[in-house]
Amino acid sequence: MKFKVTFLFYLLFSMLYHPVMAQLQSGKRNIVEKLIYSTTFGDWSDQAASVDPGIITQHTNFSAEQLDFSLTGIFVDPDGTDAKFTSAGVTPGFLRMEKQTGNFADSEMTIELTALKSITKVDFMVAATGSNRGMKLWKKVGNAEWEIAFNNAANPAGGMKVEVPIEAENVALKFTNFNPSQYAFLLNLDIYGKVEVNNEQVKLTTEVVPASAGTIVVKPNSSEYDKGTEVTLSAIRKFGYRFRNWI
Repeated sequence: MKFKVTFLFYLLFSMLYHPVMAQLQSGKRNIVEKLIYSTTFGDWSDQAASVDPGIITQHTNFSAEQLDFSLTGIFVDPDGTDAKFTSAGVTPGFLRMEKQTGNFADSEMTIELTALKSITKVDFMVAATGSNRGMKLWKKVGNAEWEIAFNNAANPAGGMKVEVPIEAENVALKFTNFNPSQYAFLLNLDIYGKVEVNNEQVKLTTEVVPASAGTIVVKPNSSEYDKGTEVTLSAIRKFGYRFRNWI
């Protein structure tokens, strides 16, 4: 397995790597759940909010699908932070859903994703700068109508982790504003889906020493990979630490 290592900051890390074998049965398809798309929006480009939909094109891991984000009234800030976002797991970068006022008075702010072959669950963090604010998540299976999958205010407002089961094929997703008169923030997004595995698998685990020093970003992010997959590891420090070495 090849590792393309990118050092972004200085921090003490260790990395553990060991091979495993996929349990493959002759003549049977081996379908497993994988994290097929993950972002904190730090890898996106700046984009101003507009009443006209803007398209951000991404690609999934493992399922190799094009994933288009159609953004209406959404401000993209790859380095965005807010002093009120204090929950564990908050990292720089967000999508901000505009208020339904001024130039956006007649617009519905949306983050709409093109359909993927399989989505098993969606994990995300939503935040707000006050109470009774947040985002709704919708799903659309095939040609069916949109149906609500999550509909709650962000609590805590400083960053609420949400896990929503989807368990559908040919399914699209959409985020809308829980309270259109206020801003809402999407801080990260993880999409899981079922993919077919036919190759030998290897397992990658990472560890930060000490644990409070920072994080390791793995792209593509998974616990197991096809043997020979190229993986990029990036060290993201926390204030007060510097890098020593990889082990």
